[in-house]
Amino acid sequence: MAPQKVLLLVDNTTFSERAAEFTVKLLKANPDLEATLLFAGHHRDFVPEGPGVGWINQEEFSQLVENQAKAAFQKVLAVFRAAGIGVQTVVDYCDPVKAVIRLVKEGDYSLVVLGGKGTADRLNYVLHSDVYRLTHLLDVPLVVVK
Repeated sequence: MAPQKVLLLVDNTTFSERAAEFTVKLLKANPDLEATLLFAGHHRDFVPEGPGVGWINQEEFSQLVENQAKAAFQKVLAVFRAAGIGVQTVVDYCDPVKAVIRLVKEGDYSLVVLGGKGTADRLNYVLHSDVYRLTHLLDVPLVVVK
């Protein structure tokens, strides 16, 4: 039987670090679990605002996303490394909810964990938040860590 897998959606906030700490506790209590970290976001989440940034070429865009993913992963990976736990990382260029749903189906994940602010403070718009959408669209349990 294949090990069960946990998908942790991360962004560059302290809420992701708290979710990582929770996931570490889960993995320590259940050594057969595996974890994957997902950094995802729609292009509008990655492109800086301001004069002259209306157009960005694909190479610049990819580098921008990679830099933001590295920053987000750096904080969260530190939590796992301190616990001596290895994880996989995935960067996705689409909407976080769509990325989570696709990965859950393709990767046979049994649990999704994310920080209480969703991604990039968008939880303030409750009806349109990632958490709200995921509670209705996921077929697996969702843990939201405050």
